[in-house]
Amino acid sequence: TCFVLPCLPAIIVTLVGHDDSHGKGGSALAVSLALYLLVPVIACIYIALLGRSMSLSAFDELHGPRRPRLYRTLPKYMGNLVVGSSYEAAVGLRDFIRGPDQLLEEFDAEMNEKMRSTSAAIQAIQEEWKAAVVHGDASSEDLDNLDYVLNSEAGVSHRRYQHGWMRDRAKDGSVLAYPDDGSEPGRQCRMNPDGTPMRLDDFVQTREAREAHLSKEEVLALRLYTTLSFRAINAPLRRLKKNEHGVPLQPPQLEARHPLPVTISLLQKALPKMRASQRRDTAVSDGRSHLDSGRHSESSSPNANVEVIRSFRFSELIGRSRSRPRPSKSRPLPPTLHPPSLPPVLGLGPVE
Repeated sequence: TCFVLPCLPAIIVTLVGHDDSHGKGGSALAVSLALYLLVPVIACIYIALLGRSMSLSAFDELHGPRRPRLYRTLPKYMGNLVVGSSYEAAVGLRDFIRGPDQLLEEFDAEMNEKMRSTSAAIQAIQEEWKAAVVHGDASSEDLDNLDYVLNSEAGVSHRRYQHGWMRDRAKDGSVLAYPDDGSEPGRQCRMNPDGTPMRLDDFVQTREAREAHLSKEEVLALRLYTTLSFRAINAPLRRLKKNEHGVPLQPPQLEARHPLPVTISLLQKALPKMRASQRRDTAVSDGRSHLDSGRHSESSSPNANVEVIRSFRFSELIGRSRSRPRPSKSRPLPPTLHPPSLPPVLGLGPVE
């Protein structure tokens, strides 16, 4: 094809025997030369694409279907991702958020005093958020989120966020409620059995919160973290102390004490409880499905937890991807709090 096709114009002119007085033979030769240049290039591109398709098909046959595009493109961004060590994950953020001018023992004693009871912890949360607004580390919107989570009924607010979503409401603006058929309520239900909207105490009594042994102040911190106030929680964790060359110190240290230490301490206690509860639910559900049916099927899988499990496994993938940190020109990030993989019943829904 690469050699015969370019010759066709010249061959046709030769066989027909046209007079070349009008330059038709020269035009045919010019077209032939152009095709001689273009056809091999097109053929090479086709062969390359065909070979890539065949190699990907062979790869799929050997290793199974490829992962979604997100998983294929993630590795090229890993050079800019910095994760903490296993020691830092075990110790937590206590040593990080206390700031450079306070001993760890003093910080622990202060947190224990502020969280000695539920009422004391809630009061400490309110006081630190008000102080954060005064010092410019938070905004009046954050105080509104705190008041909503602490004192308001679910879905009572009509404040709209991105794409028109409202807190604890469905896309059409209705408060998430029980199914009309009277069956088991959905995980995203924000209504009590008597038809009244849920309050903070009702969220504490949900199955997910009770199985994870969450306290009222921990549920408050989790619900607050699923609002836009997560920005005020995470932003100070990236204000790092630097050396004389403008490079962040290693290990990372905050420039100053975090303005919301009580909120972060409660989140640090609550998130591992949620993860442990989800893993326990998964193990129990899988075990029951095998015992009851003798084989695993889609109908017996723990569908209620599948989204939480997927997001948790993806966070594990990110954590394992850089067991040996590579040097990067980008600014290192401190061990921030990742957005929690909460059951929808504890979060505010798509507004996050």
